[in-house]
Amino acid sequence: MVGISDVFPDMFAYDAHYGRDRIHPAYWVLALEADHTVPHARGGPGDDENLTAMHALCNTRKSAADFDEVAAVARIEEARDWDGLISAYPGVVLTGNIHGRRHAALGYHRRWLHLFQLTRLGEESDPAASVIP
Repeated sequence: MVGISDVFPDMFAYDAHYGRDRIHPAYWVLALEADHTVPHARGGPGDDENLTAMHALCNTRKSAADFDEVAAVARIEEARDWDGLISAYPGVVLTGNIHGRRHAALGYHRRWLHLFQLTRLGEESDPAASVIP
């Protein structure tokens, strides 16, 4: 989503601190965050086994509650042939590098492209390509 904000900075604003007046509302309902299943406030450990993925809005609603105290969200049936726009990601990053405004730190998109095993952008089109993660 940050790549789309790079291409359309005014229409799909991004703020690294999720400032409500500085970020598009889609980030609050679509972007995933790591959250502690048992909150630190209730003695939960800081290790990976105590982490789960939640949307930013759900994470904010959950606050210091235990994971099982939060009402479950109904699952949406999986759409066939939908890759979540992952196949378009390299093109979005390239377009953002050429025509947009960089919102992420250098190397951000490079690391995601690598994790998704997508084509790496060359030096000219990806200023982050020379940064070592």
